[in-house]
Amino acid sequence: MGSGPYFAFPFFEINKLDQKRINHLSSLDGIMVASDWAKQVIKDANISVPVYTVPLAVDTTIFSPPPQSESAKCVFLNCGKWEKRKGHDVLLEMFQTAFPNEEDVQLVMMPSNPFLNEKTAHEWHRYYMSDPRVRLHNRLPSHQEVAEVMASSHCGIFPSRAEGWNLELLEMMAMGKHIITTNYSAHTQFCNENNADLIQIENLEPAQDGVFFDGSAGEWASLEGKPFEQAVEYMRGFYNKWKSDSDILNKEGVKTANQLTWANTSAKIQEIIYGN
Repeated sequence: MGSGPYFAFPFFEINKLDQKRINHLSSLDGIMVASDWAKQVIKDANISVPVYTVPLAVDTTIFSPPPQSESAKCVFLNCGKWEKRKGHDVLLEMFQTAFPNEEDVQLVMMPSNPFLNEKTAHEWHRYYMSDPRVRLHNRLPSHQEVAEVMASSHCGIFPSRAEGWNLELLEMMAMGKHIITTNYSAHTQFCNENNADLIQIENLEPAQDGVFFDGSAGEWASLEGKPFEQAVEYMRGFYNKWKSDSDILNKEGVKTANQLTWANTSAKIQEIIYGN
């Protein structure tokens, strides 16, 4: 295929690679990945090819802190297609455990997943709409409209078992929104104790959801036990802060997002390929 070095930029969510993927990656001259977590997964697979971490970025011309506005409800937002991997099987329970009776809270979801069959998508939809405090969005036509929904929220809740990057979380961070997420997988590249409430993961479990993962290829974070309880505690804690100050700006999150530019990503890729 042409001439010169042969690079690839793979994305994956689980902690082990099957033999087919190992063979493909072993044929390269170099591998670029978005996070140190992914780099370690490749190293653990004993692939003897140079691996480089190239963090991705966020468009801060679209995703930036909005003007302050008052709200009668504390809005938690989750953005990411319907999947067990995203923690959607437990997120509603977390929300209801944190807020069994409160009426001044809302859970907003942007979960459209075009890869699901109609029956499975309907089951997710029916489950979440059983709580009148939940609002679901269909797929939005533009990034600007996604940003508008994010602007009307206060806290991003991402109880993800595994991610290849988690751009939606970074977009929320760029807008100055508070973040609750798992301390595991690719988004640990930009999430830390200064810019997010991190759900500590104690155990891994087979990556299995009956749709996209069959449990044979690898593992992801388990949300059972203390991680579930910690997520509930963080949601409740943010709600109490919101009641005293509804315009809580995640300054450290904005600072982090401003450092993750596409210009930096491009420069890093060129440096790796061309050596300058």
